[in-house]
Amino acid sequence: MEAKSVALRLKAGSSDKAYTAELKQEGTGWVVHCANGRYGGTLKPQIKTPDPVDYETADKIYTKIVNEKTRKGYTAGGDGVAFAGTENAGRVTGFQPQLLNPTTEEELLEVIAREPGQWVAQVKFDGERRGLNVVDGKITTANKLGLEVPVRGEFAQAVEALVAAGLKDFAIDCEDMGKYLVPFDVLSIDGTDLANQPLKARLHQLNVFSNLCAKADVDDTLRCADTWVIDNVALAKELIARHREKKAEGLVFKRLDAPYVAGKPNSGGDQVKLKFYNDITARVSGHTTGKRSVSMELLQDGDWTEVGKVTVPANKKIPEIGALIDVQYLYAYEGGSLFQPTFRGVRTDYLEEDCTTDKLCYKPDDEYMPSMEAVEDDQPSL
Repeated sequence: MEAKSVALRLKAGSSDKAYTAELKQEGTGWVVHCANGRYGGTLKPQIKTPDPVDYETADKIYTKIVNEKTRKGYTAGGDGVAFAGTENAGRVTGFQPQLLNPTTEEELLEVIAREPGQWVAQVKFDGERRGLNVVDGKITTANKLGLEVPVRGEFAQAVEALVAAGLKDFAIDCEDMGKYLVPFDVLSIDGTDLANQPLKARLHQLNVFSNLCAKADVDDTLRCADTWVIDNVALAKELIARHREKKAEGLVFKRLDAPYVAGKPNSGGDQVKLKFYNDITARVSGHTTGKRSVSMELLQDGDWTEVGKVTVPANKKIPEIGALIDVQYLYAYEGGSLFQPTFRGVRTDYLEEDCTTDKLCYKPDDEYMPSMEAVEDDQPSL
C-alpha cells in the first residue's frame, strides 16, 4: 500500500485548467483529496472521501478520477497539451470549440435592454458537438474534446454533393442530431479563416452555406440553425416563451461583434446559453461512495422508483438518506432518470407524497428542428 498523487493540466484556447489528486493515509484508513481551478491560481479543494476508507476502496476512487480526467484531455506535465502521451494523441484534430457559460433569464434581459440589436439568438440543440472540416474534399469530424470521430455515411454523401457543387474547403461548428447535422457557425470557407471576424460576418457565411446546401439538395441532412436578431426585450421574451412551450432545451445568445474564441471564459462572455430547466422534489435514496452525489427516487403508482443521481456542490452539506431535496433538471426520460439534474437544496416544507413522477416533464417525441427554407444571398439570417 502506497500513497499516490498526480498534477494534471489542460489548455484549450483561453482556458488553462489544473487538477490535482492525492491518495494518502489518514489514521488507520485512506482518503482521496482533489483540487481544481485555473492553472497558476488557487485551486479549490474537493474531498472525495468524507471519512477514511480501506486502501482498496480509496485506490479505486483515485484511479477512476484520474482516468476520467485523462479521458477529457488532462495530461501530466507542464505544457497541458490535450491528450499528449495518451492513446488518443493520434486522434487530436486541433478543433477547439467555443464553450458557453449559463445565464439566467433576468440577467439576459438586462443585457438586451442595455444593448438592443447587438445580440442574436439561436436554438440550443440537444445532440453531440461536432467540428466538421473539409479540405480539398477530404472530411474530418471531431467531437467536443477535439478528437477525430468517424464520419456518418449520410454526412459524407452530403459533403460530396457540396464538393461537386464547387465548395471543396470549409469548416463548420455544428450539432450532430443523429439523422442530420445543425451547422450554427462557419469557421472558414473557401480557404478564408473566419474565426477572428465578427459573428455578423460569420452568420452571413452561414446563410451562404445554407443556400449552397439547398442548391445541392442536402438541406435535409445539413439543416442550418435559425437565427434571430434581438432588437428589444419584448422579442427576447417572446422567443423564450415560444421555445419553452415547444420544450426546446434552451436558447443561445451571441453578440454580433464577437469573434469565435475557443474554450470557455471564467464568467459571462459574448456567447451565453439559457437552458429551460424544470423543478422537482425528490427523496434521497442513497449516497455514492467517493462522490459528492446522492441517488434520488420518486413515487410512481405508490412505489418508490429510482430517477438517477445528482451532485451536491462542495459548499453544501450532503443530505441524509430519506431527506427531500429540490432538484432542477432539463427533462426526464420515460421510465428512466433526470437529464442534467442540479441540486438546489433540502426541502422541509414538502411531504413524501408530494414527490411523484406525475409532476415530471418528459423529453418530447418531436423536437424542435431548424427550418429548411433557403434565404436570399443578400439577406443573411439577420
